Amino acid sequence: MSAPDIQPGSLLILEVEMAAALHKAARLFRLDEAALNEAWRVFLGDWSAFARVEVAEALVKRASQLVLKYSLRGYDALHLAAALAWQDHIGEPVTLATFDRELWQAALQAGLAAWPEQLAE
Repeated sequence: MSAPDIQPGSLLILEVEMAAALHKAARLFRLDEAALNEAWRVFLGDWSAFARVEVAEALVKRASQLVLKYSLRGYDALHLAAALAWQDHIGEPVTLATFDRELWQAALQAGLAAWPEQLAE
C-alpha cells in the first residue's frame, strides 16, 4: 500500500479533544469565533475520512504502559497507543500530529514521526 492510499486513523475521542482544543484557543483569544467555526468545519470534513481505532482493553493496557514509560497524561497515552497500533496494523510509518510537547517527544521516542517537525519553545 503506498502512502497516498493510507487512510488516516485516530481514536474516536479525537473529536471531543479537538472541540476542547479549539474552544480553549478561543478562550485564550488565539482564535476568533469565525476562525473557530471554520477550523471546526474543516476538521469535521476531514474527520469523516478517518478510520477509528477502537478503544479496547488491549489498547488501554498498552496506553497504561506508555504512561509509565513516558509520564504521559491518560488521553495522551491513548492517542500514542492508537498511533502505534495503527502503525502496526498498516505496516507503514505513522505521523502523530500534536502540539503537546510531552506527547510529541514520546511519539518520537516510541518510533513514530511527529508533526510539526519542531515545536516552538
